[in-house]
Formats: sequence, C-alpha cells, structure tokens
Amino acid sequence: MYTDCDIINAINTAKKDGYAEGYAKGLAEGIKRRKVEIARKMLRRGIEAEEVAEVVDMTIQEIKEKM
Repeated sequence: MYTDCDIINAINTAKKDGYAEGYAKGLAEGIKRRKVEIARKMLRRGIEAEEVAEVVDMTIQEIKEKM
C-alpha cells in the first residue's frame, strides 16, 4: 500500500526526470540549429562545403540538405 508521501515522491521524481529529458532535448536542438546557422554564414562567405562540414562537424550531405 502506498502512502501519500510515496505518491508525492513518485510525482516529484517524474517531474524532475521529465524536466531533465526536456532540457537535454532542447539543448541538443539548440546546438543543431546553431551549427546550421554557422554553416550558412560560412557558405555565404565563400568557404567550401567540405571545409564547412569539417569545422561544424556535419556531413556534406547534411549541409546540402539544410541549405
């Protein structure tokens, strides 16, 4: 049988886990978007796609798809 404290603790743990998961996903998405922004700026400045891919740690295919 669960007590009220057990239920409250379970809810609080779930909230913390959900927050941590959401934070990690948001951070990863933000990093991805920033890499694409940087790649676009580099390409606009005339830097070759191969060099851009190396600098921003993306494949040439990813760069072509995002641009």
